[in-house]
Amino acid sequence: MSFQPYTHKQLQQIITSRLNHIKALEDDAIQLVSRKVAALSGDARRCLDICRRATEICEFSAKKGEASLVRMPHVMEALDEMFSSPYVMAIRYLPLV
Repeated sequence: MSFQPYTHKQLQQIITSRLNHIKALEDDAIQLVSRKVAALSGDARRCLDICRRATEICEFSAKKGEASLVRMPHVMEALDEMFSSPYVMAIRYLPLV
């Protein structure tokens, strides 16, 4: 079966419904993820993967015991990781010797 790609509005609805009305991501962050994925693939799984990775980045950068909202910088870092090829990432982290 072939499915049509989701639009950014549909992806926003999917993300917010999966969050069960918990305010874990900024509205702008959700919009950025949904628009970026809709423009590239329209795959809801990729959208949720990016949100998961952004949450991990946020948790890692937060101070111990402090709950933090996933913001635009967390999402931007997750997007960079998800849409960069492994080759580009390997070259980016080579030492400047």
